[in-house]
Amino acid sequence: MQLSDHFDSREFEKDGPIPTDCLDVGKQFCTLVLEPIRAYIGEPMQVTSGYRPLAANATAHGVSNSEHIWTPQHCAADWFFAPRPGFNPRSVFDWIRNSPSIPFHQVILEHSAIGSSIIHISYNLDKIGVRQALEGATHNASPYTSWEVATFIPQTGGQENA
Repeated sequence: MQLSDHFDSREFEKDGPIPTDCLDVGKQFCTLVLEPIRAYIGEPMQVTSGYRPLAANATAHGVSNSEHIWTPQHCAADWFFAPRPGFNPRSVFDWIRNSPSIPFHQVILEHSAIGSSIIHISYNLDKIGVRQALEGATHNASPYTSWEVATFIPQTGGQENA
């Protein structure tokens, strides 16, 4: 199922099918959060983790209240893209956390032991305007460092609650 112009539900179903009652929040997530990031990067994003059933979340060392365990109120995804001059994980993470119009709940820049990085981003209808930016190791291997974020400014037209 197409969730937005550039994202299909299959990209988020590596660990199992997204529950039907979570598709609406997934559509909002893709449209309001991921599409603006993809437009900024100017190329596809490779989703490494999206929806996770409880067992898959535990295997991934996810926290028990992970937004990867999609509900009708929240969802999350981990992703990466091919870095190039001016666009690397750090610069994109900084752009996201300083973007007042993207209704993310949490953005995390995670570094692996082999030097690669992914970005985790979540969307939560119960926490629109509550934003957090963190940096740390993948699989929650070390404590995260907090970063400042721009205050969320909703776009006119009420699309953030579409």
